[in-house]
Amino acid sequence: MSQTQVLGGSATLTNKRRAHEFDWSIGDARALLQLDAQEWDHLSEESLVENPFYARSYLLAGLGRVERKAGKRALVMRSPGAGIVGLFPFRNFGIAPFNVARGAANIYQASGAPLIHRRHGARVIAQFVDLLAAGRIAPLFILRHIDMSSVFATSLMQEARRAGLIVEETHRYDRPKLTRMEGGFDSHIDTVLSRSRAKDLQRNLRRLKEIGTVSFERVDCPEAVDRRLEEFLRIEHSGWKGARGTSFLANSRHAAFARLAYGGTAGLSVIDSLLLDGKPIAVSINMASGATNFTPKCAYDESYKRFSPGLLLEYFVIKAFYEDKRWEQMDSATGIQDHIIGGFWNDTMPMADLALAPDTVRGRLAVATHRQTLNGISIAKTIRDGYCRRG
Repeated sequence: MSQTQVLGGSATLTNKRRAHEFDWSIGDARALLQLDAQEWDHLSEESLVENPFYARSYLLAGLGRVERKAGKRALVMRSPGAGIVGLFPFRNFGIAPFNVARGAANIYQASGAPLIHRRHGARVIAQFVDLLAAGRIAPLFILRHIDMSSVFATSLMQEARRAGLIVEETHRYDRPKLTRMEGGFDSHIDTVLSRSRAKDLQRNLRRLKEIGTVSFERVDCPEAVDRRLEEFLRIEHSGWKGARGTSFLANSRHAAFARLAYGGTAGLSVIDSLLLDGKPIAVSINMASGATNFTPKCAYDESYKRFSPGLLLEYFVIKAFYEDKRWEQMDSATGIQDHIIGGFWNDTMPMADLALAPDTVRGRLAVATHRQTLNGISIAKTIRDGYCRRG
């Protein structure tokens, strides 16, 4: 299901001075590797919308491991006084003149919001839209996993309306997020969790305590992060993902990516663990970015499945969130509409993919082709799901 809008205005550059306010360039993977590390890291820290998936350590960890270098591109905007003020990673698909720029994403990325310096946000977004309208990047640009309630999405839609871009929303879903409620942790549990689920959690916790000492651990120092990351990889590989060949350790390149992206040297990870006699039986990998803590990966030891260790860990994560004031919210970093975590967290944010194109013949053709591709995928998925149900 998609929603298409043609936002009124001219598809030409409406403000020549503003369109060239920042120096801009489009480079390939090699250019990404050569970007100034300090400027990139500073941009991540000062980004209008927090996105650790475009942080330098995370994005570069994926190159040549979980995604090809070929076709990798990035629109980079610079200010003489501030360095990099905008970073829009993407990948080219198709053949000119109908190639598509799709926001960079691998199977482990859950946000496609570009990194935009907060002090230059409106002007960077305006220039990005003007470049799109003028056909300077691609006839179609797709941004994936965008929080439609964010200041970036609001500003982007306003600028797209000014420039007369075609905007199509697809893959809409609600992503769980955790925010603090008045009354604290106890109020959260009483209000958000159903009575039956709360009783199940307490019963499983009592049963687990009967066989050993149960504790919660949060680590963020590099050495401890590396140690718990290895425990996470082992636990994940010992379960159903390992059996299906989709765990990190099932593929050496993916394992290398995990160690680079989530390891202590990356400086992003905060790892939570549910311990039984000091041994992790459930592990959650979080990535901290500004005021938000993202939770992209978790795993539990399936030999303790009867105690629901993953859900017990989530219970302690929520408790820690209310006690640890470093973050204002937690982002579940999931693309699943009805994720089980939704029954534990108290809020959601509206997510969507955004396809943007100038209202020209080439732009309309690119949008139509994109829509047909999505319809084909949807039909194939329906057939596949129907076959699986019959089987």
